Amino acid sequence: MLIAIAIVNVAIALLCLILAAYVLRFSHQVTQLNRDLNRWTVLLENTLTQQALTLTQKRTQIRQWQLIQLQWQLQQRRIRQIAKFLRLMALFSRRRRL
Repeated sequence: MLIAIAIVNVAIALLCLILAAYVLRFSHQVTQLNRDLNRWTVLLENTLTQQALTLTQKRTQIRQWQLIQLQWQLQQRRIRQIAKFLRLMALFSRRRRL
């Protein structure tokens, strides 16, 4: 009977060692996954920051182009107003001559 108990105890000890090896291997895998996730997090944060900066720069460029367009439209209106004024002046000068 003692031999059977000893054999069972040795079998349980061997199972515990095998299980401990699996747990240790699993622990190393989890640690490696954690490192990989940390690296990916840093890379994604850097990428996100760079994309946000690029997006802000593009928005600024769009606003600058919008400002240029508005200034051009204002200049076109002024030119039209000056042209109308000059036509009126020419019309008045012709009437004075007659």
